[in-house]
Amino acid sequence: MADHSSKLHLVVDVCGNPIYVQLTGEQVHDSKVVNILIKSTTKKQTQTVVAGRGYDSSDIRACDFKQCAESVIPVKSNFKSNNDTLD
Repeated sequence: MADHSSKLHLVVDVCGNPIYVQLTGEQVHDSKVVNILIKSTTKKQTQTVVAGRGYDSSDIRACDFKQCAESVIPVKSNFKSNNDTLD
């Protein structure tokens, strides 16, 4: 019997209050959901997007940049960029 589970993706404001919730199946990779979360919740006054190391990718950082928000995401150890400006 296969194990069925789900993941809860949560966007919070600066005070930790939930502002967006997305439920996905366990097989859906986080990177497939994060751009939707950023685009749907980032507003003009958003200055920073903070996320865990699992969300470190050039695509996600580019999405943040398009939304005029700074990315505060720890860099994965296998990140292949020489960009010293990343966190």
